[in-house]
Amino acid sequence: MADKRQLTGYPWHVEYIKMDKNDTRRDKRRCEYFLRDESHNNYCQKIFGRCFGSSHCPYYKKK
Repeated sequence: MADKRQLTGYPWHVEYIKMDKNDTRRDKRRCEYFLRDESHNNYCQKIFGRCFGSSHCPYYKKK
């Protein structure tokens, strides 16, 4: 195994995350079920819990 001090400054990951051709850009603030106010911070009304993000959410519905 290489010395960890020699690896500093070099990227560890060589892959990039890319969006599928047929996938559109999503924003959780544009989701119909997203709620953000003083009492609910990042709340999803569909799953009755914290919104984990809109990227791969099966319930995402644009307003």
